Amino acid sequence: MPFHAWVPDVYQGAPTPVVALMAAGTKAAAFGALLRVVHSGLPIAGGIDWRSVLTVLAVMTMTLGNVVAITQRNIKRMLAYSSIAHAGYLLIAVVSPIGSGVQSAAFYLVSYTFMTMGAFIVASIVGRAGGEGEEGYSLSSYAGLGRRRPMLAAAMTVFLLSLTGIPPTAGFIGKWYVFKAAVEGQLYLLAVVGVLNAAIAAYYYLSPVVAMWMQDEAEGPGPARADAATATALALSCAATLLLGLWPGPVLDIARELYAYL
Repeated sequence: MPFHAWVPDVYQGAPTPVVALMAAGTKAAAFGALLRVVHSGLPIAGGIDWRSVLTVLAVMTMTLGNVVAITQRNIKRMLAYSSIAHAGYLLIAVVSPIGSGVQSAAFYLVSYTFMTMGAFIVASIVGRAGGEGEEGYSLSSYAGLGRRRPMLAAAMTVFLLSLTGIPPTAGFIGKWYVFKAAVEGQLYLLAVVGVLNAAIAAYYYLSPVVAMWMQDEAEGPGPARADAATATALALSCAATLLLGLWPGPVLDIARELYAYL
């Protein structure tokens, strides 16, 4: 968590498309490099107890990220602290045995890329209705979105359920394999802390869902129709999030090939 202190301010201040790239692309690249280093380089340097260090960082990152996210009323800051928490989940995979750890991390990264990019696309569409200011990114701007723009609200619901880890989404499968890898490596503390943090995260992920479908409509004209490119990216992200939850096999096969390479 201390290494991620810059994330909320940067996510809040940067243009939403840039934030989406930072949240998904840079995390995938960073953890790909980290997996390579810790599983191929560090075992050679005997005497370095890097697993204990990463275990402590994983617990801190998951817990602090999720707890602070509960207090956020700006969707971009909420997703920023969520991103920190997901880095903690990925650290569980890094600490786990190399076979199951690499496979679960690879699948989680692919899943996370689609669901977080989709969530930021929706945030960008809703935010533009508020003039790209603070008000456009407040949770109150999602009130009644299910009646105004049901397809947009449905897509955001899929992404938030996936980030929570609710089936049949990619996020559920990703968390399942990460926690399974921890149990296989007898890392029971990490598995328990991870499950408890997933339960904590449900509170703030489901808050926008409740607002979209159960609250009265927010004042103002509401989000405009997305252009063709944005709508296509949103549809692909939503389809991938559901498809990976229902049919994870191909990505897991690729992850096994990655393990063989490492």
